[in-house]
Amino acid sequence: MQSSSRPDEDSAGDAEDLLRLRQLLLGADYDELLALKQDLNDPEAFSMRLASVITEALSLRSQRDHSLAEVLAPTLESAIKESIASDPEALAESLYPVMGPAIRKSISETLSQMLENMNQLLEQSLSPKSLGWRFNAWRTGRSYAEIVLINTLEYQVEQVFLIHRETSLLIQHLVADMAISKDPDMVSGMLSAIQDYILDSFTVGEGDGLNSMSLGDFQVMIEAGPRALIAAVVRGKPPENLRNTFKVALEDVHKRASSRLQDYSGDPDDYQDLESTLRSCLRVQRRDQAESNDVPRSIPWLALVSIALLSGVGIWFWFQSYTLDNARQNALTRLVNEPGIVVVSSRVVDDLFLINGLRDRLAEAPEQVLSEPGIGALGLTFVFEPYLSTEPMIVERRAIRRLAPPVSARMSVQDGTLVVTGAANVSWIGTLEQHWRSVAGLDALNVDDLDRLDPVRAEMESLATLIEATTFYFDRSAAEPNSGAASVPALALAIKRLAELGETLGITPVVRVLGAADGTGAARFNARLAEQRAENLYVALLAQGIPAKLLVFQSLQDFPGLDAELSERKVMFRLTGLSD
Repeated sequence: MQSSSRPDEDSAGDAEDLLRLRQLLLGADYDELLALKQDLNDPEAFSMRLASVITEALSLRSQRDHSLAEVLAPTLESAIKESIASDPEALAESLYPVMGPAIRKSISETLSQMLENMNQLLEQSLSPKSLGWRFNAWRTGRSYAEIVLINTLEYQVEQVFLIHRETSLLIQHLVADMAISKDPDMVSGMLSAIQDYILDSFTVGEGDGLNSMSLGDFQVMIEAGPRALIAAVVRGKPPENLRNTFKVALEDVHKRASSRLQDYSGDPDDYQDLESTLRSCLRVQRRDQAESNDVPRSIPWLALVSIALLSGVGIWFWFQSYTLDNARQNALTRLVNEPGIVVVSSRVVDDLFLINGLRDRLAEAPEQVLSEPGIGALGLTFVFEPYLSTEPMIVERRAIRRLAPPVSARMSVQDGTLVVTGAANVSWIGTLEQHWRSVAGLDALNVDDLDRLDPVRAEMESLATLIEATTFYFDRSAAEPNSGAASVPALALAIKRLAELGETLGITPVVRVLGAADGTGAARFNARLAEQRAENLYVALLAQGIPAKLLVFQSLQDFPGLDAELSERKVMFRLTGLSD
């Protein structure tokens, strides 16, 4: 007995030892694992744990990809089918607030687009009757297409839908010329949904259903058969016998494709042979159609040609007037934006465009501002009174003309302040400080960045101003200066003295001899003539003893910053190398 109980005692001891060892190794984690294992084996506890995180898990998964929607879609579809099979009225009541507005909006957009397209087509027509219709459209505030339809159309079948009755799928769809159609599958689906909604919402007899709907000038006429139905969109007021046309067409469809309609695969290409039957339903009747068939009407060619000629002449005169007015307004805008010019008024007097205003004498003349070819045809006449402009550009011109700054000094006007930079001799700075107030438009003087030159610099600046003020003028096509030209010897003496003063400062001034032509001849000839004039003055100065290293001759158009000087036949001078 003692020997038989010993193995059991040993086994229990081993289990206790193993349990104690697990607790020593795992501690509290072992107890938590045991509790988790019990929750997993208990369906109710496991569901409670999932309920706390399932919504967050679904949200995170939907943000990552679309697999959640793909997995849930079959389940939702099956649930909807079972709900419809068990209680269709509940689903119909739920969709009622959405389905009705959606159907009306879709049909309304389709009809609006149809009217707009027809309006664009009819806008191109021109006849006495159409002009009267346009007047009525303007008078009543309705669109031109609506007026035309009211006056000409009795009725028109614009669209025909052949729909499989069991599946509500579209089999064939035809559209009349000039009619507008949106997604036919969507429209056929909506028509079938409306039919089902009415059958589910009202108590009707077996085989009964919706056979027509009205929306403004449109009617949707529905004719149902055993396996398919025809829905036609009709504009206007259709006659009673039109429905017989749909019945005959529907009977022919069932006669030719009854077996195919029983097992409809959803492929419309299998029913192309039914197009001719459906096309017989696209009928149109206009109010004057019977009269045109009975009595041949002649085309009023004389009236049409007269209207076309008068319209062409009127359009031509309107275009000429519009072009002239537009060009005059562009010219007026350019004058308004020109500094120193103020336009007070403008008006047309005896085919002349009279412009009155004010002009500063330092501003560009209106004829120069508007000097491009063809401007004379605008009949512009200017009447400007003199005035003093305070625009910065004009004040700057006025200051330069009044104060004559040396070459080394630069002037600009900023908010009524004359800012002088660079360098100038003491005597000129004194003249500046004494006379700047006499320049209209200036309120203050700023010479903080103006350097004062020593006597040598001052004399050099004076000589530089003298040299750059010297200009030789030429007769047309002549390469030698005219009789009234400046003195070459006097110019040579100024250049020699400038060179002597430059040696004391360790600098070598260079005199650039710049030739120009007036631009009336060929461009190549003018360029060569301008350079020849500069070369002749260059040679004349060499003959007066000026070293060649002090002279450079070139065309004025190759010297930057002097584009405004290219319109005269002359030779002028510019100095470089005056700075250390």
